[in-house]
Amino acid sequence: MAPAPGIVQIGVSMEPAVEILAKEGSKMGARTDFAKRVGMDLFRFMESFQTQQMGNHIVVPENALDRWFIKFTEKFKRDPDFLTRQPEQL
Repeated sequence: MAPAPGIVQIGVSMEPAVEILAKEGSKMGARTDFAKRVGMDLFRFMESFQTQQMGNHIVVPENALDRWFIKFTEKFKRDPDFLTRQPEQL
């Protein structure tokens, strides 16, 4: 039975702590994986500017981070799952 307009229905679920901790742990792992994928996307973008070997350094234009963020935001708006579909190992 659906609640009447203006009435809120609240539900409570009782679960073993072990199950809750496992769920939260998998969420944290997913967030960590997502953050690594964002970082790799940024690294690949910046790496694309490198035209000559500079040892362990990558020389990029001054506005490279701004350009990446605009590009990343546009890709994310078009397809929020584009990072999670990449099969790359992190």
